[in-house]
Amino acid sequence: MVCAARSRGRVFGRRLWCRAAARARVPHLTQYNPAFGMNAGHRDDDEIVELTRVPTRFEADAIATDLRTNGVTATVVPADGWLPHMTMWQGNRVLVFRSELDAAREILAGESIGVTSPLEVGLRALEPRDALGCDAVVATLPGFFGLETGIEACAQAVRSERGVVAVDGADDVLGFATWMNHRPHAAEITWAAVKAAERNRGIGRRIVREVESLAAATGTEWMTVLTLSPNDPEASTYAPTRHFWHTVGYTELCDLDIWDVNLAVILAKRLETG
Repeated sequence: MVCAARSRGRVFGRRLWCRAAARARVPHLTQYNPAFGMNAGHRDDDEIVELTRVPTRFEADAIATDLRTNGVTATVVPADGWLPHMTMWQGNRVLVFRSELDAAREILAGESIGVTSPLEVGLRALEPRDALGCDAVVATLPGFFGLETGIEACAQAVRSERGVVAVDGADDVLGFATWMNHRPHAAEITWAAVKAAERNRGIGRRIVREVESLAAATGTEWMTVLTLSPNDPEASTYAPTRHFWHTVGYTELCDLDIWDVNLAVILAKRLETG
C-alpha cells in the first residue's frame, strides 16, 4: 500500500503513501475492506469470492441475510470497491467464502436473482504490453497512490522489473507485483497492487505465491517486503497490510528509518527452493 518514492508505500507492500496527502486528495472516500465483514474464524487461505451483483443495497442485504440465516458467511460491499460517505452505493456485490460458494448457490437456487460465477483469474508473467493496465490499477487506488513521484516510480517498475499480473478472461490486468534481486539469494517484492473493486478476493495472495515460485526457481532463498512499521504513529492505518503479509508467511524482522516521513518495517520469508 504506498510521501516520496522511497518514503512510504505499496498497496499490500512497501511504499505507503503519506496519509495526510492522500486524505487531502480524496477527503470523501474510505477504502472498504470486505474481510472486516467476514467471519474471522475461517481459514486465512479461504478465498473471498463474488456471488452476485445487484443494483440496490436493499437487494444485497436481503440476499446476505438469507445466506447467513442458512449458515453461510456473507457480506455486502460497493461494486466499485470504495464507500462514499453519506451517499447511496451505485451497485452492490455479495461476497462469500469460496468453500461455501456451492452452498450459497443452492440456497439462492429458485430465487429470482442472477447468481454470477466468480471471476476467473489467470496469472502470467508481466509483459511490456501490461504497463498501461498496471497504471490503470494504480489509478483505482488514490488513497494509497496519492503522489506523482510514487506513481511515476511504480510506472517505471512495471516497465523495467520482473513481475506477475493477474488477468481476467479478457486479459485485462486486475493486479500485479514486481520484484527484484538485491543479492543472488535474496529478493524484494517492490510494488504490488490489486484493482480496488477486486481486492480481498485472494488475488493478491495468488500473485505473491506466483512471484515466490518464480523467484525460488532462480535460486532465490529469501523474499522481503517493506511496509509501515507497527511502531509508527499511523500504524493502525496499515494493520490490514501487515496482517496480509503475516498470513502469507512473512515475519517482521526490524524497523528501518529509511523513509522521509514514516518508519518502515522489513518482513522476510524463507522460500522453498526444492
